Amino acid sequence: MEAAIPPSCRVRRNPRSAFKRGTKVERAYEWKKEIPFNRRGESVETWTVKVEGRSASFEIEACYGKRLDFGSIKREWPFQREIDFAREKIRYFERDGDLVKASSCPVCSRGIQDTVRLVRICNVDYLQCKGCTHVYASVFPSPDLMERYYRENAVGDDYYLNPEEIELRLKEIYAPKARWILETYEKLFGKKPSTILDIGAGSGHFLYACKQLGMKVSGMELDRAFVAWCKQQFGIELCESNERLQGKTFDIVCSFNVIEHTADPHAFVSDYKSFMHEGSMAVLETPKANSFTTWIQQVFPDEPRGHLMPFEHSHLFTDGSLATLLYVNGLAVRRIWYFGQDMAELILRIGSELKGESGTLLSRLFNPLQEAIDVSHHSDCMLVAATPWR
Repeated sequence: MEAAIPPSCRVRRNPRSAFKRGTKVERAYEWKKEIPFNRRGESVETWTVKVEGRSASFEIEACYGKRLDFGSIKREWPFQREIDFAREKIRYFERDGDLVKASSCPVCSRGIQDTVRLVRICNVDYLQCKGCTHVYASVFPSPDLMERYYRENAVGDDYYLNPEEIELRLKEIYAPKARWILETYEKLFGKKPSTILDIGAGSGHFLYACKQLGMKVSGMELDRAFVAWCKQQFGIELCESNERLQGKTFDIVCSFNVIEHTADPHAFVSDYKSFMHEGSMAVLETPKANSFTTWIQQVFPDEPRGHLMPFEHSHLFTDGSLATLLYVNGLAVRRIWYFGQDMAELILRIGSELKGESGTLLSRLFNPLQEAIDVSHHSDCMLVAATPWR
């Protein structure tokens, strides 16, 4: 299961330095779910983990589906452009070549020999751990390379920096998430939250949505272009490191599509906990490996897009591997929201293959068919709220 890496790339054979802050304990974590047959909108599930002969169960409120005006959101972002842009990113990392070769599962530490190859995308293997079901790239950029890439906005990603789309994005994407998160906190703690920290805040749209709901907001972001844009458009000053926030805690600590980029997920969750107090809630959104989109993308291994993105998405979590990561770090999933864009992926792929226009089909089919995928737990995205359990 060796990945085909260009000869110019400097592949580090021992990645321990990349994981030096992580919790490295090799154990088998087995998760089982009890799910109601008739579920629509939301239901209560029971998740049970068994490890070393002991078990623990958690009641989790699961929510399904998120309606989206997909035609409006994507009207200026053609399908082929996404693929070309993904290839440009891959070439950037291959040219730099400071890469690390994985030797064990970043979640449960089982050796790379205890994996199966899920898929190969652009000559990079994505391996699935037999112990915790986590999916990870066999080769990934060093932490230093990733920091340079994001701090310098190395490939010039200005997709989110369109001032004409602020209100559209707030309405369709960020405000619904903000309301769900605040509602979840109030359900769990019986009071309204007042402070929130967004780690990897990007362009700041989510924090602005929270600010409009009366929250006191803070955020961290490496990308200087995003930091400047957020201050100019929203009047929110993001921190480029955690030094200005040391010693501070927040009611909610969140991140959106960040953890899959990190070298060490355990260290990332440890950073979360350093900003949490006893009444804090952790929120993570991340792509989902066991999804319909993953199966679609396996058919097109040389056309990277979505969440199977070598050198950028080093991890793909399943429900079980994310629950394991949080559990090991003393956090338990309390509420989860399944939603995604799997149906859009299918329609766009078919349209591209047939060289046809996909907009009409997207508008008619996306929401009703995507809901069916979300309810069946096969969506390509999940938003998780967790609280301390020990």
